Amino acid sequence: MPARRPCARRGWGTSVLADRLVELKYRVSVLDISAMAIDRSRTRLGAAASQVNWIIGDVTSIASVGEHELWHDRAVFHFLTDFRDRRKYAALLESALPAGGYAVIATFAPDGPQRCSGLETCRYDGKSLAREIGGRFELLRTELEMHLTPWGKPQSFQYSLLRRL
Repeated sequence: MPARRPCARRGWGTSVLADRLVELKYRVSVLDISAMAIDRSRTRLGAAASQVNWIIGDVTSIASVGEHELWHDRAVFHFLTDFRDRRKYAALLESALPAGGYAVIATFAPDGPQRCSGLETCRYDGKSLAREIGGRFELLRTELEMHLTPWGKPQSFQYSLLRRL
């Protein structure tokens, strides 16, 4: 089976999404600021880790991640409390997705926590996130989720699906 179109995932942490995408023959790039998180994921993937483009860097300062058909961000954008950092993120997102590409971005919902892991957050609904990302994206859908942390605390999230115009 030929490799499918590439996917990019930001703020990887210890997610197993790359594992599943590699199993499905997608080409995958993973960007995380933490070399330790990437090393844990590489170790878990074993030999399949060679099929992933691992990128250690800060989403607000990296120049390029290449072009991808899908961008997935689970809980990175809401930690960007500085307007300039959000602009840099949006510029990277725009450069990474061609017209017709998709972004799935999960942030704290308007009733989500104002602080998490000792850090301030910004909270969004789908429309406010789309405005923040910029006019070259169309909001297609928003879903709400009540996420339970590993220690059982509920956190209100929203997932937005955007398409690059």
